[in-house]
Amino acid sequence: MHGNRDAVTLVKGAEPKIVPLHAPGRFAWGGAALEVLAPTPDYVPVGEPKNNDSLVMRVQFGERSFVLTGDVERAIEQEIEGGMGHSDVLKVAHHGSKTSSTPALLDSLHPVFALISNGFENSYGHPHPDILARLAERGICVLRTDALGLISIRTDGRRLQVETGKWEHPRTIAAVFSE
Repeated sequence: MHGNRDAVTLVKGAEPKIVPLHAPGRFAWGGAALEVLAPTPDYVPVGEPKNNDSLVMRVQFGERSFVLTGDVERAIEQEIEGGMGHSDVLKVAHHGSKTSSTPALLDSLHPVFALISNGFENSYGHPHPDILARLAERGICVLRTDALGLISIRTDGRRLQVETGKWEHPRTIAAVFSE
């Protein structure tokens, strides 16, 4: 607890610097290579934020990569889908709504894991059954926060380790990628 208080004290007096990120921005952080896929360079925020205003990034660490999509919908996915190649983990856009996770994006990325962040019995009905079917057709392992609670996917750059708050088996999937 003491460490948290020190951090809060430091942050209270600080004025955070906001740095807008646009594609094709690239930078390194903590040994990982990060690539901004959206928004595009001509993006200008207007009024209240919308789903397609989300930051989309590809994070590469060693042999493993993650695509983090925010709440983008079909139009932005179509802008970024080409040329990305395989990604191990896809954070499914917009909580698995019907307006995202296009077949072309899934076929471009060929993810092993699809992480869906959504609330239990949410009023929107997310994730949409069509999206779940699309993921299943491609043999993608779906990890949902409404069913599994907190989900952590870690990598050492070679292996992936998956842990969840509600996983009934106290094992990880690390062995799948250790070869």
